[in-house]
Amino acid sequence: MEKKENITIIIPKGATTDVENGLVYLTELLTNEIFDGESQGGGLGGEYGYGVRYENDTFMMHPFCWCYEEDCKWCYGGEPNFIYKPTNTRIWWYKWIGRGQEQKGKLPKDWLEKCVKSVAKLKDNK
Repeated sequence: MEKKENITIIIPKGATTDVENGLVYLTELLTNEIFDGESQGGGLGGEYGYGVRYENDTFMMHPFCWCYEEDCKWCYGGEPNFIYKPTNTRIWWYKWIGRGQEQKGKLPKDWLEKCVKSVAKLKDNK
């Protein structure tokens, strides 16, 4: 009989936040519910770690752009990758969610729930 051992993975404190996890979850939801499962992910950011292009009355999300044109507002951090509209909270990341992530403003505790409900409401109206 083969003996199985448990492996413990230790993640440094602050390596992943609820905000980052929420943005990845929101990307997965949008990918599966709105974009019929067409993932833009892979690589170091994971399958849902890059964000998607989406906007409604509650939030806007835009992935990092890889064009590297000098005037591109998405490649060089000019425009945020995520805006939570009720509080005008803005989040930027470099290439994938969590990498070099910066946030201006505060998100309420229920921000993710409200974003998810806004997507579900839109889908129900189609």
